[in-house]
Amino acid sequence: MQAASARYFEELTLALVGEQLAFGHCVCGAVLSSRLGEEDVVSVWTCDAGDEQSVEGVKDAVLKLLCVSHNPIEYRAHTLSAEYAEQRSYRGHKR
Repeated sequence: MQAASARYFEELTLALVGEQLAFGHCVCGAVLSSRLGEEDVVSVWTCDAGDEQSVEGVKDAVLKLLCVSHNPIEYRAHTLSAEYAEQRSYRGHKR
């Protein structure tokens, strides 16, 4: 796990638990995935993927919280993430 990923996840978790994240009420979960030989992924789960205003609000709030000047965020609705996961196992090997 990269140190930056762990720090980002810690900041995000503290902001969510402390109710300090704008649009935090639209978040229903967060996870840090560390995959051997690949980039770490911080995922933030929103309550309603169809609510574009909330999704954009969460995205902007996370970028601001983490002081990220570029936009490394890719949004995938749960159904797309599930399809992606079907193509790969946890360790990155094709099924």
